[in-house]
Amino acid sequence: MLNGLIGKTDHPSDLYDFTGKFNLRSQYFYKNKSEWPNAPFDFDILNATKDKEILTSGTTYFAYAESNPREVYVTPSGEYLFMGGATADKIQRIDMTTPFDIETGSGSVSQVVTTAELSSIAGVSFSNESNIRGLFFRRDGLKFYVVGTSVDTVACFNLSTAWDLSSTITYDSKRSLLYSSNISGGSFTPIAMQVFFKPDGLRFYIVDTQLDCILEFSIPSGEEWSLTNASQVGNATSLGAISSNLLDPSSIYIDPTGVKVFIHATSTDRLYELVMTTPWDLSTLALTNRDIDTDLTTNPTSVTFSEDSRFMYVLGSGADKILRYS
Repeated sequence: MLNGLIGKTDHPSDLYDFTGKFNLRSQYFYKNKSEWPNAPFDFDILNATKDKEILTSGTTYFAYAESNPREVYVTPSGEYLFMGGATADKIQRIDMTTPFDIETGSGSVSQVVTTAELSSIAGVSFSNESNIRGLFFRRDGLKFYVVGTSVDTVACFNLSTAWDLSSTITYDSKRSLLYSSNISGGSFTPIAMQVFFKPDGLRFYIVDTQLDCILEFSIPSGEEWSLTNASQVGNATSLGAISSNLLDPSSIYIDPTGVKVFIHATSTDRLYELVMTTPWDLSTLALTNRDIDTDLTTNPTSVTFSEDSRFMYVLGSGADKILRYS
């Protein structure tokens, strides 16, 4: 008999599936709204099946066409999908009437923010960014992070209403990537393709396509999710040293337990699975023999998963598509 639960949820109804049975895979086991669950992650990329597909280069789903999509993010509830693009230089939200089903999505001009607007909000702290490459939301929907290649800076913004781009947006903090430590300990300016945060908000990761590496940054305890005093951890981790297949990395996703890592490589146009034998320790990163062609033809740019690991979403600027796999 089940007598109790460890953990808590702000969404008690989501602890049950649609048949009324207790759902042990609920995405809502977490200690507070800003953390992800410590749930099993078991998406099998080798046996994944593409079941949904949408175009970004038209206005069927998005309010503005995007011919160079760079980043996709799906909210924990599956209600919203966010896309960042480098041609329209916009972050756009689509609302999915059926959770997690991208083909039921529709956008509106009210749920769009431009890089010019973000630059205006941030002022000199993030001025003139016009080439979005990475986008990440905190899981409570009240903070989001943007990185681009125009000003080589990661910037954090606050939303007054969760997930609502039409609500008041305020600038929070930034971390310049200039003079980052390269693989050998010298300095360089990375071509940042994505930013990804550890669930507790104390670490974030940048994938770089110039030296084919991952940069890790630490945030002081008590300043979780703030970029103000973030500092780089050691030197950049070389992906090319792990495998030549990982050259020209364009995306990174780390599962909530810090074990599995997924990286798109544009050199091969494939998605690769890696593992950290010590969770969250990049020095233990190793390639598995699991990789797939995600049917994006050329230039895959982003990968993300639903929180319960039922679905994988991939995006490519060569095909201008977002695909869902299950």
